[in-house]
Amino acid sequence: MLDICHYHNRHMSRIHENKKVATPAEDPNIIQRNQAKKVGGLRVRKVSPVIKSTDVETFRRELLSGKRGGNHSYTLLLGMKKLELKKLIKEVQAGFPISAFERLRHNMSLPLSAFAELTQINKRTLARRREVGRLLPDESDRVLRISRVFGRALELFEGDERAAQRWLTSPQRAFGGVTPAEIAKTEVGSLEVERLIGRLEHGVFT
Repeated sequence: MLDICHYHNRHMSRIHENKKVATPAEDPNIIQRNQAKKVGGLRVRKVSPVIKSTDVETFRRELLSGKRGGNHSYTLLLGMKKLELKKLIKEVQAGFPISAFERLRHNMSLPLSAFAELTQINKRTLARRREVGRLLPDESDRVLRISRVFGRALELFEGDERAAQRWLTSPQRAFGGVTPAEIAKTEVGSLEVERLIGRLEHGVFT
């Protein structure tokens, strides 16, 4: 089962071995802002780092604070606040605003077609939901499920969204060569993905 955890082990070793502060060129979460000024009559550009604030960044701060999985923090990936279970259930039953769908798609860096397939909401249905501005309860539940799985993948890779996205869309031997994202289309499948993540976190690769 080494192929399942190879990338995870390599990624985690880099995190623990390299403690230096990333430069703007090294950190993908830093945007470089160009500022022009004149030096010796020539116009040159000075680069200064600007931190990009995103839902993933907010989620990452939760991880760094040690609040893993607490208070359903994966709702942050939907652009929502953390909610207690009863309130979260009410939100699902009322139907999420369409913005929750868009925010999660953006945070996972997926094209519309791929995310629509992942959440099993086709484009025609999505167009109708955009007109009313809200998803149906069952659609909201599926979107929430994907946010939960993505949140667990982010935890596995210490908040590195690129590594989490790559793992979710890479075939895994534990799933017979199917990607975790494909498996997570159903509730029972998403639970299996989360179990695999739990095993990887504890160094169990079989």
